[in-house]
Amino acid sequence: WLLSVIPIFQHLWFLYYLAWLVAGFTAVVWVMRKLNWKPTAAWFVDSPLRLLWLVPLTFVPQFFMITDFGPDTAASPIPWPPVLVYYAVFFGFGAVCYGREALEKNIGRRWPISLLLAIPALLLGLHWYELRGSLFVSSESNHLPDLLVNHLLCALFSVLYAWLMVFGLIGLFRRFFSSGKRCIRYVSDSSYWLYVMHLPLVMLLQIWVADWPWPSAIKFLAICTITTVVLLCIYEYAVRYTWVGAMLNGRKSRQGGERHHT
Repeated sequence: WLLSVIPIFQHLWFLYYLAWLVAGFTAVVWVMRKLNWKPTAAWFVDSPLRLLWLVPLTFVPQFFMITDFGPDTAASPIPWPPVLVYYAVFFGFGAVCYGREALEKNIGRRWPISLLLAIPALLLGLHWYELRGSLFVSSESNHLPDLLVNHLLCALFSVLYAWLMVFGLIGLFRRFFSSGKRCIRYVSDSSYWLYVMHLPLVMLLQIWVADWPWPSAIKFLAICTITTVVLLCIYEYAVRYTWVGAMLNGRKSRQGGERHHT
């Protein structure tokens, strides 16, 4: 029981789950090759109607997560099955799309529509999230039918919002950030390092400024700015061209910072 609740991985829990997903993916590929299964047809994932199977498939594990709006966080050594299955759907869809040039060009093609539809999906999901939460702290908490309906609608719209944002942001970034600009590539490369290392520095800064008589918004922006600047400096001079940078993003040279794959 302790191994299922102790959050020993903290913010790196997602990398732990990613290791499980990669192991599962390896097993699935091995089985498919042994059974000589053919790859998924392109039309099955290329059509805008893919939401008709992606949303229900993702809804099933989302239904068993009730802590947050969207998927729960599970940082314990024993993976929480609903969280693992939830992210396996996204991982699996990405694996199906990988290496198909025509498919990758079409994914996110209608990004303005996806981002526009994501707004009401988010608002409706948050609406039923609030209603669901209110039933837990009120005298109506024993009204199970109301709780179930609110939970179902919250789960449905949170899943729909997630997929709409996925396709919308893929299309948005391909439209405006795919020209190969060095600054965009640099920010993209450094993001992994910032994700892995930001939490300790953020916590230290929060302790430092906790008693300062500054508005919370100013302290928030200061913490984000200082954390980003410090970690980017460390990334440039102590990570990017070292073995750590090679593990995160592949080998790079100082002449242009290009990747060198071996």
